[in-house]
Amino acid sequence: MARYTSERNEIKHIIQIDRQIPMGGIVEIKLNSGGNEEGVLMSSHSGNNGGAGGSWQYYGELTLMTKNRRIINIDLLDIKSILQAWTDTKITEYENLGLIKMVDYPDKF
Repeated sequence: MARYTSERNEIKHIIQIDRQIPMGGIVEIKLNSGGNEEGVLMSSHSGNNGGAGGSWQYYGELTLMTKNRRIINIDLLDIKSILQAWTDTKITEYENLGLIKMVDYPDKF
């Protein structure tokens, strides 16, 4: 679960990481703890509390499915960087695992 924050530096961090998140696909995440996660980006959410209680607080998180089908939620405050890891090799690997399906849509419907 994402943590709410009203700290200026943490809000800037959430905004910076949120801008790095691709629309979808396979991503590689470097964590502040030094660890890494890789998987299919399932969703991302960021927002605020609408000033409830008189103080504006912000949050951000994403959901990732790893190669072994583990679903994890990661707080954007815990992320150092996020990169699109979409390569031909990874597409084949993840498709063979049944985690993605590539569809070649025609230019005209």
